[in-house]
Amino acid sequence: MKFTINGKEYEGAKYSYNTSCLLEEMGVSIAELAKKPQSIMRAYLAISGGMELEEAGDEIEQHLINGGELTEIQNTFAKELAESGFFKSLVEMSKRDEDESPKKK
Repeated sequence: MKFTINGKEYEGAKYSYNTSCLLEEMGVSIAELAKKPQSIMRAYLAISGGMELEEAGDEIEQHLINGGELTEIQNTFAKELAESGFFKSLVEMSKRDEDESPKKK
């Protein structure tokens, strides 16, 4: 799935184990999506565009200054997560862990 930032089209990176590791190496993880959405979008653009974090941040900043929105990249990232076998597996493991953990009173 493609998205456009600052007039440039990018192919959204598939979400895989390697993508998850790259995000962590860039200082964010999927578990922090609600706490660090801007950082995750910057890192996702860096991965998708094969660029450094600072360059990705500059691209997003110019995109926003020029009236752009982040909806397209956010939707691409969400779709890649939804279609990811790796992510689906993580969700299932988390659900199993919750079901098997003793209930607190």
